[in-house]
Amino acid sequence: VAENSVNGVVVGNLTTIDPDNSGQTIQTFNYQLIDDGQGRFEIKGNTLQVKKSSEMCDNKPCILDYEKDKVVNIKVKVTDDGTPPLTLEKVMAFSLTDVNDPPVIDIVGDTVPENSDSDFEIGILKATDQDPGQNIRLVLLNNTEVFHLKDGKTLVTKQSLDHESKAKYYVSIEATDDGIPSTSSKTTVTVEVLDRNESPSFEGETTLSVPELSPVATVVGQITATDPDNNDDLTLKITSTSQEFSLSNTSCGKQQAVGGTTCTADLVTQGYLKFLERSVYTVSISVQDEQGSTVEQQYTINVQDVNDPPQVCIQWPSVYRMSKVLQ
Repeated sequence: VAENSVNGVVVGNLTTIDPDNSGQTIQTFNYQLIDDGQGRFEIKGNTLQVKKSSEMCDNKPCILDYEKDKVVNIKVKVTDDGTPPLTLEKVMAFSLTDVNDPPVIDIVGDTVPENSDSDFEIGILKATDQDPGQNIRLVLLNNTEVFHLKDGKTLVTKQSLDHESKAKYYVSIEATDDGIPSTSSKTTVTVEVLDRNESPSFEGETTLSVPELSPVATVVGQITATDPDNNDDLTLKITSTSQEFSLSNTSCGKQQAVGGTTCTADLVTQGYLKFLERSVYTVSISVQDEQGSTVEQQYTINVQDVNDPPQVCIQWPSVYRMSKVLQ
C-alpha cells in the first residue's frame, strides 16, 4: 500500500477457502476487522480499503506514513453462514511503499512595527520534509512588491509599512523539494503591521492676514491639524499670551475613518485691530493627541491697512477771530 493513500483507496479483495464449498453447497462469508490498524482500514463487502482515521497520532489523524510505519498489521475475522456458523481470525501485514512527501512550511515571527526601515526581518521560514536528505526551495507567490526572501528563508520588508493604510498582509509561500518526482506545498502567512503612536502635525498656510478694524469674531483663517493614527483624540489650543485672537468652531474628536484623524478650528479676532498701532501678530497654537504627543506651530497674522475716510475740519478766518477778541 502506498503511504499517504487517501480515503477509499482499494487495497484488495478478500477471499476465503472453505471445505464445505463443494458440490451444490455454496457458503457465503461475512468479514469484520478486529484490528483496523488505528482506524486506517475498513471492509466494505469483501473489499479492503483505506479509511480516513478518527484516531490521533502525534496530535493529528493517523495516516499511512512510511517514515513511521513501514509495515501495518490488521486482523480480519471471517464468519461463514453454515450451521453452526464458524469463524476464522487472521493477521495480515501490509508493507507501505515510500512516496515523496511534500515539504511543510512554518515561520518563527510574523509581525513588523509600522514605519520600520526597509529590509526589516519579520521572521525565519522553516521548511521540513519527512524524506531525509532533500533540499527545499522557498518562493513568494504574492505581495512581492512589499516583501522578499533574504538568503532564501528570511522574510523581510522591501519598504516601510503603515498600519493605518493596511494592518495585515496575507503572504502565500510555496516550498518545493528535489525528490523524484518533486513535490510542493503552499501556505499563507499572516503578517501583522503593529500600530505605533505617531505625532500629529499642522497643515495649511502659516501666514494669514486680516483687514484692520474688522468686526469682532472675524475669521482670520482655518487651523487644521492631522494625525496619522485612526480613531485618535486631538486637542487644539492657543499657547501664546496674545489676547487678540481665539479659536472658534473647533471640530475634533475620535474619528473612525481610515486615513488618520483631522481636527479643525477657526482662528478669529477678539477685538478691533489697528494697522497704525500694530501691523503684525504672532500666535502659537499647539495640538496634542491622547497619548500626550504635542506639536506647536507659530502663525503670523498681518494686519492689512485700509484706506481711512477723510475728515472735514473748519478753519476760521483770523479777522473774524480778532474782531471777536476786540469786542
